[in-house]
Order: sequence, then structure tokens, then C-alpha cells
Amino acid sequence: MSSRSLPLLATLPFLLAPALGAAGLTPRLVKDINLLTLSQGSLPSDYVTVGNLVFFAADDGETGKELWRTDGTAGGTYRLTDACPGQCPSGPARFAVSDRQYFFTASDESLRRNLWVSGGTPATTFELTSAAIPPLTGNRRLWVPALGLLLFTADDGVHGPELWRSDGSPGGTYQVTDLWPGSQGSDPRAMVLFKDRVYFVADDPQKGPILWKSDGTPQGTQAVRDPVPGTANHPVPALLRVAGNTLYFVAPTPSQGVELWKSDGTTRGTVPLTDLVPGPGSPAIWDLIALGNRLLFVADDGKSGQELWATDGTQPGTKMLTHLTPADAFHGQGGDYYLSPTILGNRLLFGVDDGDHGGEIWTTDGTPAGTSLLKDVCPGRCTGAGAVWSIVGKYALFPGYNSVRGQEMWVTDGTTAGTHLLRDICRGSCSSYPFLPFTTGSQAFFVTSDPFSPSNLTQRLWRTDGTSRGTFQVATARSLQGSGGAGFGGAVLGNTLIFSAQDDAHGDELWRSDGTPQGTGLLVDINSHNPTASSVPYYLSAAGNDVFFFANDGQHGFELWKSDGTAAGTALVHEFIPGLEPGFMPFSFLAAQAGGSLFFKLVESGGDTGADGLWRTDGTDRGTVRLTNDKVWPGQICAVGNTLFFAARDDDHGTELWKSDGTPAGTVLVKDVEPGFAGSEVDNLTAFQGRLYFTARMAGHGNELWVSDGTEAGTHMVKDIAPGDGSSSPVGLLVVAGRLWFIAAPDEFHPQIWSTDGTEAGTVQAHLVPDSDGYALVTDGTRLLIHNFISSGGGALWLSDGTAAGTRSLGAIPLNPSRLGNQPVTFGGKLYFTAGTADRPFDPMLWASDGTPEGTAPVPGPNGLILLNPTYLQVFAGRLVFTTPDGGLWQSDGTSAGTVKIRDLAGPGESGIGAWELVPAGSRLFFRSFDRATGEELWTIDGP
Repeated sequence: MSSRSLPLLATLPFLLAPALGAAGLTPRLVKDINLLTLSQGSLPSDYVTVGNLVFFAADDGETGKELWRTDGTAGGTYRLTDACPGQCPSGPARFAVSDRQYFFTASDESLRRNLWVSGGTPATTFELTSAAIPPLTGNRRLWVPALGLLLFTADDGVHGPELWRSDGSPGGTYQVTDLWPGSQGSDPRAMVLFKDRVYFVADDPQKGPILWKSDGTPQGTQAVRDPVPGTANHPVPALLRVAGNTLYFVAPTPSQGVELWKSDGTTRGTVPLTDLVPGPGSPAIWDLIALGNRLLFVADDGKSGQELWATDGTQPGTKMLTHLTPADAFHGQGGDYYLSPTILGNRLLFGVDDGDHGGEIWTTDGTPAGTSLLKDVCPGRCTGAGAVWSIVGKYALFPGYNSVRGQEMWVTDGTTAGTHLLRDICRGSCSSYPFLPFTTGSQAFFVTSDPFSPSNLTQRLWRTDGTSRGTFQVATARSLQGSGGAGFGGAVLGNTLIFSAQDDAHGDELWRSDGTPQGTGLLVDINSHNPTASSVPYYLSAAGNDVFFFANDGQHGFELWKSDGTAAGTALVHEFIPGLEPGFMPFSFLAAQAGGSLFFKLVESGGDTGADGLWRTDGTDRGTVRLTNDKVWPGQICAVGNTLFFAARDDDHGTELWKSDGTPAGTVLVKDVEPGFAGSEVDNLTAFQGRLYFTARMAGHGNELWVSDGTEAGTHMVKDIAPGDGSSSPVGLLVVAGRLWFIAAPDEFHPQIWSTDGTEAGTVQAHLVPDSDGYALVTDGTRLLIHNFISSGGGALWLSDGTAAGTRSLGAIPLNPSRLGNQPVTFGGKLYFTAGTADRPFDPMLWASDGTPEGTAPVPGPNGLILLNPTYLQVFAGRLVFTTPDGGLWQSDGTSAGTVKIRDLAGPGESGIGAWELVPAGSRLFFRSFDRATGEELWTIDGP
């Protein structure tokens, strides 16, 4: 951390925790709730075709998830690696593919992801480098056939992320050049192949992000063009695309703002192409698509809204193809992006909403006259189609919807007359919801759901050649979703589809299909173990010494349970749907403790069983009561003393503030702040000084800070920070040092840090840190951790006790404010929190600070490994405890040697930040964990 030394902040007291003992924490199973057995399956996933082989990841029940291969036969299906020896999963993931080798990343015992390669045999499968591989987003790797090289971004821990190369051998894998000397790294990204060279964007300390090219040698790695000479502070060149003999991209210009550029690969031949917004203004450009030698792109020139444009590489040949009514024609409801282009013959098919027909498929040959609506699948302004999925011979497949046929698979030959429903699989207005087709030569496979099976668990595999006669079902399985329900997983091998399917006899295993019913079935049963089923406890919520949670015992579906940490004290509390077969599952759950009861908001997943709403439980079946009816839709909840406040919407009032004393009769509207259907949009509920503070919108005052004591008369605005109709829109409410802190924008555009003592006069701007474009606030309960964000780059992290004198910078760290997450905790005299870094802003890691810039740094894991995405930070039993997305449960004393994994919580194939909750209740820490004897069940660690 390069910053001037600061003394330890005497004004910011640190809480001391007991020293970490030699012995680690000991997790134990609370109770095996689900005693059933089921077929485990190997959970195959991540399919990739290379030549005459399909590579995939699978768990055979002995080695964890590792790399496998198949040639389409049982004998030719076997495991290639055990990259993480023993039962730990290496989680192999695709990195790049050559004509004969599969490059992939895999985790070792220390969780470091290393680069490997495989030629399809154990002897040709080996590690290439242990250099850290940055996130795979942003096109940071590319195989160059003419050079026989893979160019990619890697970080050896010394030079930062830089350009590397590999010929598929360990000796031929090394860093090409150091474009930005030092640990910062140039972070090569946006790689594209053009004229047998890799063109990419990388950072230069003096020039900022600029365009480069490389042939895999130091001397052949050269800067192509600095779009804005003389400054490093400019937007990043983006959207690199090749059309014909021209490379196109979007980049800033010295005088015209951000525009479309073209390049022949030389510095002289790399020039701005358009000036869609004359002067310094910039058009908004969303996508670039090659159609033959032409480039098509979506742009808003500031006059016409979003339109489709085309260019032949000349200014006269750059023309608008569409004249659409909506300003955001290529963005649907909820921000869906309609374009999703597909080329059929010499025409481009794309999705757009022209304002008259809703979202539909259009077609273009790259000229204005040849651009038109293909077909109004859902007549009128409703959305009928948004994306073309795949090409089968002379046909294109896409999902279409209308009120007469529901959502089914449609087909087009590129003409209006040749665009029609492929087959009405769920006859009438119901839907079969087709998804994710795979194309194998002259046929395609797609999956549909059976709307009449319980929870849509039965799915069907179909084959089509693009005609109704050639469309028929080839298989039925309990699930074709693949492991974790992450979509139809598979790969094409010649004219055969290799895919994941689940049945009751084998679990989720490897299947194959040649497009006929008799040629479709199980390929090989990789994992034939039959483990105990899991209750999968989740939504853990503490109430006193108990923890409440949802679990499935195999007989009642997912229902409400509670536990005091003993087997005898772990029991079913309430069946929301008595006698229902497993299938009921809460979609969302918010809980708060008030007056000795646990209040919770429940939203079920699918169906209409009447369980949605606000509930209260005292831990008994009789004492578990629904408080709201089906005409009230609760939102946020917040306990203040014995009262539960919540935001709720009903048909008469819109979203307003409600309260409950734990009885249906005592669950009432507090105040109708903004009469009418829209309501006041109550949000940001926070308890402070025995009252509720929240934000609400009111005519004549906008969105401001409010307070309530639970009565209509005692519910009023605290202060009109943006007087008149303007809104200061307070967010991020936190209680620190006897005051309520938040971010507000008095002029609606420039956010500021504010605080209040609850009075209008005591609601003031807090001048703690320099003015910025944005802020992020978190707290450990006694102090504020502030990040002031500058959109052009930079920013700093600050620690504050709420006074200007007690506010100190921890360093000029250009963090991504959305990655300043997790509630910080104080442990062992240091503040622990999660945040990204300048070179990895989207990868939160564990940090510690003693209050000085020099003492603020990421916490090293075992062997110096940086632990990414730690969550649920807790100080428990004299230790800092947290989880990682791979299901690791860790304890730390703040040192590398003292940071150790306590347990692997995840079962085979599992990952995800949200799954590994750590919930303290009484003297215990509760969590969900997997073992092969009991499945995923409730576990705990006993405190002292």
C-alpha cells in the first residue's frame, strides 16, 4: 500500500478478541433430518468438443469433480485427472480449445486455479503453469491457429496480469512481455483474431488503455494506436469485431467523443470512422456484428434513439437501417437485450421492439430496403420473440409466444411465409417452454418441460430437422437440466449429442442420443454410489438460542424447522402445505426477531398454495400464524422493540408502511403517506433510537428520509433535503456512534454523506472525506468504512468514528464500490472486511486494517494464497470464521499460517456464495454441510 505513513488511530478504538488457540474449531452434525437414500449421479457438466472427443467434468464419488473424456462409447469414457488429489474437487473449467488440445483451469489443494492441457489421454494431460488466471470474462485468451499458440492473460504474482503464451507444453508456456512493469500489470483483454495476430486492449502507465497486437513474441507485441494521445484518463477501447479485412471497435477520439473506429492493423490505418454525434458528444453504441464484409451495429445518435446501422468501412457507406419508434427499441421490459443476432444465409436475424409489434424477430441484408419485420408472432404490441437460437440446415429455430399457442418452438427459413410454429407440443394455450437447442449436422435437439408433471420435474428431449414431420420426442427424463439446474448441459460429437440427464435409477449421469428414440439413453453410470438423501437446510435465522430454517425430511417437502443445536431439540415446526409431496420451496425469505417471536416474509416458488405473506412463529405449530392476507404483498421488514415494521403493497394504497404486533388483527397500515395506487415507495427500513427510519416519496417533497413511532401522527418526514419536488433519495442507512448515516443527493446528481440525530436541525451533511462521484458505506457497528468513488478512476478507502478528526485514509485504492461488501468485523485489534483491488476490482477478497495505510492489505491464505469472495464474516469462539464460494469453512488469526480450512461444506458439484450461511444463535454457530454418510444437513460448532 503506497501512501504516507499515519499513526494508529487513537480516536478509533479497536475491540480485542481472544488469541487463536492451537486447536481448531470442531464442526459436528446436529441431526440427520432426511434419512432416505437416492441415486447420486456423477453430475456431468462443462462439456467441450475437441476433434472426435468430448471433455467434461464429473464426480465418480471417489475423487471429487475432475476432468473426464468420452468418444461416445462406454469403453472410451474415463477420467483424465485428479488435479486436486483425494475427494476434493478440482472443478475443471474450459479455458480455450485448439484443433487437438483442450486447455482448462483446475483448482489444487490450496484453491489456486492453475492452467492445464489435455490431448485426450492421461499421459497427455498435465499442468502448464501455476500463474494465477484472472476471471474468464472479457475475452482474455485466444487460440491462434496460424501461430500454433494460445495467447492469454495470467499473473505470476510479480508482474501483475500480463500477456502470456503457450504451445501446449510446460516449456512453451511463459510470459510474452511486461507491458506495465511492476505488480500493477497491463491486464490484456478484449482479444480478437485479425490477420493471424491477436489484437487486444491493455493498459499503459502513460497512455492508459490502448489497442495492441501480438504474434506471441516480445518484438512482435506492439502498440497499434493510442486513441487519445497525451492522457491516460480516457475510456477503454471496446467491442473489437472483424468484418472482412477490417477490424472495428469503439473508442474515444480527441475531439469527437466516443465513436466507431476502423483499422487495417497498422497505426496509420487505425482511424475514427464515424461522427454520429457532431462535436464532442458521443453516440451510445451497444453491439457490433459482422455480416459478410459489412459491419452492423446498434447506436443512438442522440436524435433517433436506438437504431440498427450498417457500414462498409467508409463514411458515405455508413447508414441507418431502421426507423424505430421507441428510444430504447433494442431493450425490452426489465432491460432484456433483444438483438441476439443470428446469420441465416446472407441475412441477419435479430430481435427488436419497433413500438407497434412488441419484441419480434426482424431480418436484414445490410441495406435499409432489405430490413424489415419477419413476422408478428404475437399480434399487437405484445412480445412474441426475442432471440434466434440456432441454425438447422436452411432453417432457424427460436422460441415464440402468443396467447393462442403459449410459448413453443418456432422455425423460419428467413421469409415471412416460411416463419411458423414448428409444433404445438403442449396443445392449446399452455406452453412447453422449449430451451437450449444443440445442432448436430442436419438435426437439432431441444428440451421441453411437462407442465402437468409435479413442479415440472419431467422434461422431454426432442429432435428436429426444421420441419414439423421431422420433429419428434426421443427421450423423457426426470431432469435434463444438468447439475445444479444450470441449463441443458451437453456437447455435439459428430451426429451424436452427449448430454446430462437424470433418472431415478442412476441420478444425474452421462447420456447420448443419435436423434432416434432407440439410440437415446444412458451412456455410462460414472457414479453408482447411493448416498443418504439431504434435507438441504437453508434460510437459517437466529431467534434467541434457536435457529429456524427450511429443510426437506423427504416426507413433507421444504417446511419450517427449528433447532437448539441438539438432535432432540431439532424438530419440524410447521407445514405450510400439509401432506404436499416434496416440491414446495420458499423462493425468498426475510426474518427479524421482535417481542420473543420470529417474524418472517415468505414467498413461495411456483404455484399458488396460499403460503405467501408475513408470518410469525413462537417455535410451535399452533404459534405459527400468517399475519397478512393474499391482498397484501409484504416487502422489507424491520424489528423495532416489540413491533415489526414492514413495507407492503395492496391494491388500495400502493407500497406504504405497515406494522404488526404478532397478531392478524394487529397487523395494520401505519400511514398512507402518498394516497393512491402508486404509494410512497417505502424503502430502506432501519431501526434507530427506538423508532423506525425509512425513505418514502411524497408529492411536493420527492423521496426523503422519514421516521415513525408506529402511530400515524408520529410518522413524518425528518427533513426535506432536496426542497420542493426534488428527491435526495437517501440510501445505505447505517447506525454508527449514536447517529444514523446515509448517502443523499440534494440536487439528485451529486451524492453526499449525511447523518442525523433524528431531528430536522440535527440532519446535516457530514464532511468526512473529499467530494466524489459516489460512495459506499459499511460498518462494524462502531465505525464507518467509507469508499469514495471517482468514475474516471481512483478513489480511496477511509475509516471513521463519525468525526472529521477521527477520519483517516487507508490508502488511495481504486476499488469498485459494488465490491465493498460484507459487514466488517473487529478481531484481534484489526478491522476485517472484503473488497476488490485496483487490478481485480470484481474479485472481493479478505482484507485487514490496523488503521494505517501500511497496515491495510489483503489477508494471505495458506502458502500466501489470496482467498477470494469470503462471506459471512463472524467472530466466534475467539476466532475469525468465514466461508468461500467453493464451500470452504475457514478460521483465521489474520496470518497466513493461522488461516486454515476447517471443513469442506459443499457436496459434489456444488458452489455458490448464497449457500454457505453462518448463523450464530446462543453459544453455537450453525451452518449447512455435506458428508457422504448423511448428505447435506444442519451442522454446528459449539462455543466455549
